[in-house]
Amino acid sequence: MAQKYTQVSYGSSGSSVKQLQKLLKNNGYNLSVDGVFGSKTQSAVKDYQKKNGLTVDGIAGKNTWGSLTSGGKSSTTTGGGKTANTPTKATTPSTTQKSTKTKTTKTASQKVLSKVPAFKYDPYTESDTVAQAKAQLQAQLANKPDAYKSQWQAQLDDVIDKIANREKFSYDLNGDMLYKQYKDQYINQGQQAMMDTMGQAAAMTGGYGNSYAQTAGQQTYQGYLQQLNDRIPELYQLALDKYNAETNDLYNLYSLYGDRENTDYGR
Repeated sequence: MAQKYTQVSYGSSGSSVKQLQKLLKNNGYNLSVDGVFGSKTQSAVKDYQKKNGLTVDGIAGKNTWGSLTSGGKSSTTTGGGKTANTPTKATTPSTTQKSTKTKTTKTASQKVLSKVPAFKYDPYTESDTVAQAKAQLQAQLANKPDAYKSQWQAQLDDVIDKIANREKFSYDLNGDMLYKQYKDQYINQGQQAMMDTMGQAAAMTGGYGNSYAQTAGQQTYQGYLQQLNDRIPELYQLALDKYNAETNDLYNLYSLYGDRENTDYGR
C-alpha cells in the first residue's frame, strides 16, 4: 500500500515536513532536517517543482510528493518497465555487459549532476515576529522624549567650583572680629583695674603716687591682657569649626542639587 503524505507548505511543521526535507536533501538540496517548513525549504520545493515540470507554488502536495517518492524525472520509465536509455538491439554477452556498464555509469553521473542545485541567492523573508518587533521599535522611537536638558547644571557647577577652589583654613588673629571685641573689652577692664589698684596703693601712702602704686597697677593690667591671650586657642577652634561647617554646607547643597537633577532626569 502506498504511503500517504500530508500536504505541507510554508509555516508547517512536524514529521511530514521532516520527511519532505529528507527527500529534498536526497535530491541534492542543502537543508536541515528540523521539521520546520521555512523559507529555505520553500525555495527548495519551488526549485524542484520547476526542474520536474510541476506547478511552481512552493506547496508540497500530491504531485510533488509523488515525484519525490518516485525519484522525479531521472527515474521515469517506459511502459514496458525498461529504462528509456536501455538498448533493445541484441548484442553479444560481452558487448552487452560492457555497453550496459558504460551507459549505467554515464546515467549515474548525470543523475548526480542533476541533483546539484545551481548557486543562487536566497533572499531573506521577514517573519511576523520580526515585523512586530520592528513596529514596536518604531513606535518607541516615535514616542521618545526630546534630549534631556538639565535645570540644575549651573548650580552644580557653581558649587563644585567653590569646593574645588576653596582656600585652605588659616586663622588671622587680628582679622577675627570676635578677638577684637574681646581685646577692647579686656583692655578697658584692665585699664580700669589698673587705675583702681593704683588709687588704692596711693591711699595707703597718704595720697601720693609712688613706684609701688604704678607697679601694682601695671601688674593688674597685664593680668587682664593674659586673660585675653588665654582666649586665643578657643577663638582658633571656633574659626576652624566655622570653616568646616561652611565646607559641609557646600557638600550638602551639592547633594540637594544632585537629588533634584536625578529626579528630573528619571522623570
